[in-house]
Amino acid sequence: LMTSYDFHPTISKPTRITETTATLIDNIFVNTFANSSKSGILVTGITDHLPIFLLSSLSSNSPLSNKNKKFIFKRQCLPDQINEFKRKLTETDWESILLMEINENDTDGLYKAFISTYSKLY
Repeated sequence: LMTSYDFHPTISKPTRITETTATLIDNIFVNTFANSSKSGILVTGITDHLPIFLLSSLSSNSPLSNKNKKFIFKRQCLPDQINEFKRKLTETDWESILLMEINENDTDGLYKAFISTYSKLY
């Protein structure tokens, strides 16, 4: 369906991996390919659902490009913030989440608890 509208996937490897399956369920679709575009999968030990990314430079003809400005977006993680994050994670009541009936396709409870802690600090 996406290709019929000239959108093409940038990810071609599995993004959800369990002990018994490997499935490509996440993707970034683009309708133009830049020679300098790079896409990929970030392998983490946090979850079986892997984050994906796309890096692309805008052409000088793009209405979004601005040759005179340079934008850098980054999240600042200072040692005190990292220590506080670790402390908050150890204080999280993971037991109540783990005792819930969680099937292999439902990791929402764990994810929400983790993201809630992360969002409060960053």
